[in-house]
Amino acid sequence: MATVLAAGLLHLLTLTVAEPRRFFRWIMALVTLIAVITPLTLADQAGAKIATALITLAIGATIVATLDRVAGATSLPRLPERHDTTVPTRQWSQPPTYPRT
Repeated sequence: MATVLAAGLLHLLTLTVAEPRRFFRWIMALVTLIAVITPLTLADQAGAKIATALITLAIGATIVATLDRVAGATSLPRLPERHDTTVPTRQWSQPPTYPRT
């Protein structure tokens, strides 16, 4: 279920923001961090808390890495940004001649 929700988030970001993969990685890092810390705050045996946190970290990292790679492989390459605002034009020494019909 987490992978489907993450894929939906990535698709939504792809449609709405300029750099969707960067936003996705940050959002998923925060979500994974919360999911890792949550079991550590519960009153349970220390070994079970640490094991659950490590499994959650592994699952979160796998989801992020897989979806990020898929998004990178399927997205169109971005055009380089042009920093100059002038458009080069050709200068003609004579006006062009048109064939007579």
